[in-house]
Amino acid sequence: MQIVKSLQVDPWTKSVDISKKLNLTDSDISYHMRNHVFGSKMISGFKFMWIGSTDSWAKHSVVPMMYFFNSLSEDSARHAMSIFTACPFTWNHMWTEDGEYVAELIIPVSQMAETIRYLANGLRPLKLKATDISYPDWFCSQNYTIPYLMHRADSGWQFDAERSLGYVIQMIREKSSSR
Repeated sequence: MQIVKSLQVDPWTKSVDISKKLNLTDSDISYHMRNHVFGSKMISGFKFMWIGSTDSWAKHSVVPMMYFFNSLSEDSARHAMSIFTACPFTWNHMWTEDGEYVAELIIPVSQMAETIRYLANGLRPLKLKATDISYPDWFCSQNYTIPYLMHRADSGWQFDAERSLGYVIQMIREKSSSR
C-alpha cells in the first residue's frame, strides 16, 4: 500500500525513489509494482496530462483558456469537473463553497477546435453553460506542441505513440527535402 500511496502523491515517482524512501531495493519495489500494484489493478491506469517545461513552451503555440461557471449545484459541479478533468489540457480547476467552478486549460493551437468541440459536446447535454470564457489574443499565446489528433468521439482521449512518431518523421522528411 505504501507504493500505491507514493504513486497517488506523485505519479511521476520513480521506483528508485520509492525504494530509498521505504528502505528497500529497487528490484523489490519493481517486482511489487509489476505483480501487485499493476498486476492486481490496484491502480487501473493513469490520466494523460501534458505538463510542458518553460523551455518546451518557448518552442510551440498554446492558448490559455478559463471557463467560469456561477451558482452550480454540487451535482452540476461534479458533472462539469468530470468533463474538464477528462481533458488532458486542463491545467487546474477549482470549486468554491458558493458554487463557483473555474477550469483553466492550456490548449495547443493545433488542438483548439477539437478541444472546444469536446467540451461543448460534454457540457451541452447537461445544460451546463459557462458564464464567461476567457482567452487571450492568439498572437499573445505562448508556444509548445503535443501529438496531433488525440481526441476521437467514439473512444475519447488517446495517445498513439506510433502514429505521433509517424507525423514527426513525416515533418522532418518534408523539412529536409525542402532544403
